[in-house]
Amino acid sequence: MTKPVLSVRNLEVEFVTRRATLRAINGVSFDIAKGEVLGMVGESGAGKSVTGLAVIGLIDPPGRISAGEIELSGTRIDHLPSEEIRRVRGKRIGMIFQDPLTSLNPLYTVGQQLVETILTHLPMSAAQARQRAIDLLKDTGIPAAEQRIDHGADGSFVVINRDHRARVMHNSSPLENRDPCRSEPAHD
Repeated sequence: MTKPVLSVRNLEVEFVTRRATLRAINGVSFDIAKGEVLGMVGESGAGKSVTGLAVIGLIDPPGRISAGEIELSGTRIDHLPSEEIRRVRGKRIGMIFQDPLTSLNPLYTVGQQLVETILTHLPMSAAQARQRAIDLLKDTGIPAAEQRIDHGADGSFVVINRDHRARVMHNSSPLENRDPCRSEPAHD
């Protein structure tokens, strides 16, 4: 049997407050093989998004992974320093956030956010990264990409992951804020 692309074992996530420690995730385990899709179903607040955030290393204090292991293609990633997980995130694993309209920083343009991500993952100059960002916007059907690259953030996360062909993609809420006019998948 081949190793899973993603393996999560006994994952626990806690949020430490002044009054108590709240356990948001308690002993979650799953494997995802190449080409497989895993659906997590639960009520609002059940921990689906927290699980996804933990897997890609985006749990911020006062939250923390308190137990368990996360392996991506056989490499443990739950204990990586922030700079190392940043290089993994977006290239090998990603997340489509619950509300894509607020998931990116509105203080930066689409171009700035795309170029930063491209430079993090690909060996190229800033000018080459900017051209790659324009090409990505065109590839996703955004008209006048050359002009729009210097505007506010809308939909860039899917573009970023489309470029890096993330092996694992977590969609926090697949039916929320969906554009009914586009039917093709966000990534290959």
